Amino acid sequence: MLKDAMGGYRGTATEISRIIAEHPDNAEAYYDRGNARSSCEDYEGAISDFSKALNIGLRFRETITAYGNRGMARIKTGDLDGAMQDFSEIIERKPTNRRLLCTAYKNRALVKEKMGDSEGAVKDRESAGQQVLSSQFQALRTQHFLSNNLIMEDRTMGMSCNQCQESIHGTGCTVRGVCGKDESTAQLQDVLVYATEGLALAAEKMEGSISRKAGQLISESLFVTVTNTNFDEDAIVAQIRRTLAMRDQLNAALHHLPHHDAAHWTGSTSEDFLAKALAVGINSLSENEDLCSLKSLVLYGLKGLAAYTDHAAVLGYHDDDIYAFYVKGLAALTKELSADELTGLVLETGGVAVKAMALLDKANNTTYGHPEITTVKTGVGHNPGILISGHDLRDLEDLLKQTVGTGVDVYTHCEMLPAHYYPAFKKYPHFVGNYGGSWWRQDKEFDTFNGPILMTTNCIVPVRESYRNRMFTTGMAGYPGLKHIP
Repeated sequence: MLKDAMGGYRGTATEISRIIAEHPDNAEAYYDRGNARSSCEDYEGAISDFSKALNIGLRFRETITAYGNRGMARIKTGDLDGAMQDFSEIIERKPTNRRLLCTAYKNRALVKEKMGDSEGAVKDRESAGQQVLSSQFQALRTQHFLSNNLIMEDRTMGMSCNQCQESIHGTGCTVRGVCGKDESTAQLQDVLVYATEGLALAAEKMEGSISRKAGQLISESLFVTVTNTNFDEDAIVAQIRRTLAMRDQLNAALHHLPHHDAAHWTGSTSEDFLAKALAVGINSLSENEDLCSLKSLVLYGLKGLAAYTDHAAVLGYHDDDIYAFYVKGLAALTKELSADELTGLVLETGGVAVKAMALLDKANNTTYGHPEITTVKTGVGHNPGILISGHDLRDLEDLLKQTVGTGVDVYTHCEMLPAHYYPAFKKYPHFVGNYGGSWWRQDKEFDTFNGPILMTTNCIVPVRESYRNRMFTTGMAGYPGLKHIP
């Protein structure tokens, strides 16, 4: 399957042809069908569609990628001169997104090499390297080429994650997350967010209505991407598949598919998703830094309220208005909105987040009683013990019930400490106290605990070998190599 200039894959040509039949002047539809035809090795058809899209007129970013994708298709048909023109067009337009510019230089280097211009190829690769060094991406990585030496898989861009206050220099992590998240994990989480945007677009086509099942799925998907929650790439890939399946289920009921790529791109493997990630990271929300920042605020607000909403849902409490706002907020991330419109959406996101916190407060207080001032023992006793951390009170309740009468004590760590002030948990005599301090000290404290450890949500820090075999995850939490309890 041909990867486009940004490493993405698109929906089927048949599906997109329906859009073109209804909207023959829709440039984006021709662009998407060009990608679909490329994936089916219909390169002549792809070239025709990309040319049509460019003639009608695309937004700047799509214009750049259309030239790149057409260049790739022209390589396949043997039109190296045409491919050279397309990649040169990108370079002459000087996109501010250095990832696009870097990829164009490297693709043109491949063409020059194919044409026998080795010196020119070397110069273009040097130019590509300069783009990386001068950008926010601080590490120039190894370049990978497919065996046919025609299409390059661009991995030089690293990661870009700025969703927490712990990020490097307070601006963002570009090589490896301070949390321990590496490039591929960050990229898969970006794709999971993009999949939820597609699900929201499908729901928006249904007049904004969304089933509770779909709403809960969005809560879970966004929660997975919250800092220090899930590092397990297999689990993230599975969540992407579930989200795409729900999106496609909604699409099947529509007479007119949403036009945006998020609503109908396809992929199934980790390789597909990592390739897609090159085009859908946080910096792709807008070429304008201010608009990108406003959209980021909306996205991170949605992630936060999704965590609250998911915890409430576990206890059987829902607010369909919150699920409806997922649709509005996520769909907005795919649209060209003004700064004033996005500022209003940011404020609305904050208001909905307050509703989500109120929902969780109601769920916790109704289920476990109103919090009471409580003295909590620290340290450990003489019985075997299990340590539980995170925020999910339902998991704590289940653990306490399962250990009644076993002689095993249960201790909280860090985020789970507030559980001690709920009256419902005070009836368990083996719920004996709290062990340890802040989340960022867990690698040292877990090392000395000597018993099983259960992580129900964030925060997980990189796991040491000394306690890996006795640490477990549940819920939306995950870490590679740890046993996950459904």
